[in-house]
Amino acid sequence: MNEKLDEIREERETKVGSIFKYFSAIMGFFYMLFGVVFYFFPFIEKMDEWAKLGVSVVLFLYGAFRLKRALWK
Repeated sequence: MNEKLDEIREERETKVGSIFKYFSAIMGFFYMLFGVVFYFFPFIEKMDEWAKLGVSVVLFLYGAFRLKRALWK
């Protein structure tokens, strides 16, 4: 009975792991997109250029990091 439970647990961890892998990849794309949109979108016109650039670069790099972790394990 214990072996059966271990088998079920391993199968569930594999399924959940693959779901989180795809979710992390999608979120990586979104963070990269948000970084680009944050810089070019006109609703932040009053923000200092360096601050806007800094936030955009951080968002883009974080998205690239998440994407790298999700796809190249």
